[in-house]
Amino acid sequence: MGKNIRYDLKPVKDSGGKKYLLYVENQKKQRGRYYDIIYLKTNKRPLPEIIIRVQGNITDIGLKNKKQK
Repeated sequence: MGKNIRYDLKPVKDSGGKKYLLYVENQKKQRGRYYDIIYLKTNKRPLPEIIIRVQGNITDIGLKNKKQK
């Protein structure tokens, strides 16, 4: 859905053929869990699509540290 993450796919130079690097960045600001899926289309017959599941959990660590003191 792309609400809580931003992603970018960049080609990487390699002598062994085409390779890519996937950058994924958190965009969620408030506490809580989130899930998303990135679908990558390929030109390979046995695997025409790669599915990458992304999950995150935003916590407020600062409050826990203050309570422990």
